[in-house]
Amino acid sequence: MKTITQLRAGIALAALVTALPVFAQTTPGQDVPTSPAAEIPVAGDIIVTAQRRSESLQSVPAAITAFSGEALARQGLNSVSDIATRTPSFVIGQQGPASSDLSIRGIGSSDRDAGSERSVIVFQDEIYTGRAGGIPADLFDLERVEVLRGPQGTLYGKNAVGGAVNLITRKPGGAANVNGEVSVGDYGLFQVRAAAGVPLSSTLDARIAFSSKRQNGFYRNTLFNARSDDYNLNAGRAQLRWRPSDPLDVLLSGDYAHDDVDGITTYVTATPALLATGFNPGSNPFVGSNNIFGFTHRTSAGTSLRADYDIGFATITSLTGYRNLKLRENRDLAGDPLVVTPTGTVGFASNQLMTEQSESFSQELRLTSKGSGPFTYVGGLYFQTEKTHRIEERQRQLNAAISRPRFDQENLTHSYAAFGQVSWRVAQPVKLTLGGRYTIDSKNFGLVVTNPFGYVSVSPASAVFSATGNDEWRAFTPKAVIDVDFARDILGYLSVSRGFKSGGYQGLAATAAAARTSFNPEVATSYEAGLKTRFFDRRVTINVAAYYTDFKDLQFRQRILTVPGDQSSAIVVVANAGKARIKGVEVESTFVATNWLSFNLNYSYIDSKITQFNATTGVTDVTGFRLARAPQSTVTAAVNLDIPVGDYRLGGRVGYDHRSSFWFEPSADPALLQPGYGLFDARVSVAPQGGRWSLEAWMRNIGNTYYRTFAQSIGFATGTTSAATTRTGDPRTFGFTARVKY
Repeated sequence: MKTITQLRAGIALAALVTALPVFAQTTPGQDVPTSPAAEIPVAGDIIVTAQRRSESLQSVPAAITAFSGEALARQGLNSVSDIATRTPSFVIGQQGPASSDLSIRGIGSSDRDAGSERSVIVFQDEIYTGRAGGIPADLFDLERVEVLRGPQGTLYGKNAVGGAVNLITRKPGGAANVNGEVSVGDYGLFQVRAAAGVPLSSTLDARIAFSSKRQNGFYRNTLFNARSDDYNLNAGRAQLRWRPSDPLDVLLSGDYAHDDVDGITTYVTATPALLATGFNPGSNPFVGSNNIFGFTHRTSAGTSLRADYDIGFATITSLTGYRNLKLRENRDLAGDPLVVTPTGTVGFASNQLMTEQSESFSQELRLTSKGSGPFTYVGGLYFQTEKTHRIEERQRQLNAAISRPRFDQENLTHSYAAFGQVSWRVAQPVKLTLGGRYTIDSKNFGLVVTNPFGYVSVSPASAVFSATGNDEWRAFTPKAVIDVDFARDILGYLSVSRGFKSGGYQGLAATAAAARTSFNPEVATSYEAGLKTRFFDRRVTINVAAYYTDFKDLQFRQRILTVPGDQSSAIVVVANAGKARIKGVEVESTFVATNWLSFNLNYSYIDSKITQFNATTGVTDVTGFRLARAPQSTVTAAVNLDIPVGDYRLGGRVGYDHRSSFWFEPSADPALLQPGYGLFDARVSVAPQGGRWSLEAWMRNIGNTYYRTFAQSIGFATGTTSAATTRTGDPRTFGFTARVKY
């Protein structure tokens, strides 16, 4: 009954959006933004390269949300987490700046072991970023962002089983230009961004950009009596573009980023039943009593070389990429202090000291057809290798008993793929697209468990050991689409696509046998129907997608006790746990009422259910449960203003983002349930007509709403008397931004 009610709500919302133009006055011939992510009326259409060629967003038969660089700035979208708040079916769990768990349509991953993979992949200028810690912390000097929802197994390949996020940077070229901005705000915020492009000769152009940010933390650790989670970031990018002749275009890029978090505070949330027993973590979610102060140090860097050569009927593209990540982090995983009493130490502590170094190299060769004849195609070969070395020290103390093993993980991945996609204009309104990708993945994994500090117990391992394993997986991921141009600005499509996430190995295995045993890939097959429309001289844009996803061999995180009855021996492992089905509806809309007033309204509905669960001993059967980070409904609404006043323009935006309740893990633990919540934000700006500068005031989370971005169960509590270690979403913040451009 609840499902029927939710579906009716989605249909009613779509009908309401469709009816809006009846009440609006329109101006014939007004060209308006065609991306629902756009914020104010602007001429033209946003161009995307989601299918490896430049196309209008409205002509691509797929569920894509795109943000122009101007929209990113005007909406204050500074991170991938910010992008998620504006994108249907996109949710990010945030344990810290280097620990993001991306989920699209209920498909995501929170595994960070050296032998594990992610389900939603971030690409920067088409270069694969596989590690969670490698996701850029700050989005600056971008041309646009594209979010592709659903499996992307043909053109993007392995691990994009839930979707893909494309970050496209601004490229060198054209006349010399400079732009910059300075932001200040509460909690000591100070951020500077700047970029400059300059022609060095008739064939050579350069562009540099950088970002620097400082902000005091929102948390306080009472055990150390100190403010926690202070953040510092410095990042830069340099590009050279060489065009020696008409057919050849070469782009060399390099980027570097370093950020630090001084102190990491974890808060404990508890169910009312547990609080009634006398457990008292405190009422302020930004105050914790952690046993260690904690830190995060992260350095990421990369280079890429892209060469495009026009051979007349097609373009040959060579894309070479290298990424390097160094990460060191120390955090309290339990969030509850040990207490020293006259009779000894009482309580449970669980701390993690982690270091990770990862290197990846990729090479793609691609042939893309030109022109708009009855046939268009793209095809190519891909190779990627990634080496990850990750060390985790798990210090656990239950009363006076201490365990501190070290898990030294090393993994080498090789991936080979051949792919192709062909579109055939069967008749003037009808186009058929067929594609496929064949992938071979192999992994060589090693795990060494040691007891460097000599404690009696090595829990959560059962003993010290050394183990190795290697395995190979092959997958064919096809795609088929039929789309029809019913009329000008009305496109309908039906598609079926498949994606897979590679298999892997346990990074925190309790035994040698478990360490050398791999788990299998997971596979998602999605069936989608969509409609992309624009009405009333393109003042109204409504895009609708409905989908059904068959999800098999879920790589499920299971919490088990390596020593029966001993909660301090708990360990989280990954296993192929069964099947799930996901179905939903997404609506994105823009309504331009006048030249100075526009509205955005986006809605998504997700009905996810685990239909088969292969539970191991001691693990709760979650058959029938919803998937993690899959709220049944999300709503994003905004009112946008751009009012001419004499020689100036006054801009403004008031937005509301709502998430219904969701679970951080498929679980019966009530402490892992995040109740529904909504966030308001507002921005006001002033700029001269056609201006070189602008001033802006902004406020986020105006209502100071409490919500969590991460939760993990604490083992000392069971049933309804449960607790979880959590991270809290940002409180109300405000600030000012000044921008200049030349």
